[in-house]
Amino acid sequence: MSKVLIIGLGNVLMGDDAFGPSVIRDLEASYEFGPDVSLLDAGTPGSDLDSCLAGQEAVILVDTVRSGQQAGRLCLMGGQDLLSPAAHPRFNAHQSGLRETMLRLQLHGRAPGQVLLVGVVPSSLKAGIGLSPAVAEAVQKAANEVVRELKRLGCPVHKRKQHLPPNLWWEAPPTPTP
Repeated sequence: MSKVLIIGLGNVLMGDDAFGPSVIRDLEASYEFGPDVSLLDAGTPGSDLDSCLAGQEAVILVDTVRSGQQAGRLCLMGGQDLLSPAAHPRFNAHQSGLRETMLRLQLHGRAPGQVLLVGVVPSSLKAGIGLSPAVAEAVQKAANEVVRELKRLGCPVHKRKQHLPPNLWWEAPPTPTP
């Protein structure tokens, strides 16, 4: 088990909901991490999120969040903020929320030691591929926040000498069939 798990949450087929996976791909393309750090594009895990978070020392989640604020705005929430009844990190209407997952893990003594949610306010969560301009602009800002948190946690992070293009496989044009 890694010291820090970075999890991108979201459905890549639902517009700005691809924010979490997009940030994970950007981090993989831009940085090298030590063995204490793992990155996971978890998609839309529902109750499977419990097993991802259980027993981790620290978790950084990246997802869209409900808020009345302007699309593309980053929202940072720590573990105690996420447990507040006022916190509403958004997965989708058919999945259990992050708050319920955290409370369940606390009840069983398996909650992560430290949690940070790097969220963005979405513009559109309608079916379709591609981030809105405001949310696309927030991807690099979110990656910077993740790197800042990793450094705070004492994890070595190094910018790649040669930046790789992010593997946004869901945005790739279809391969023609012969």
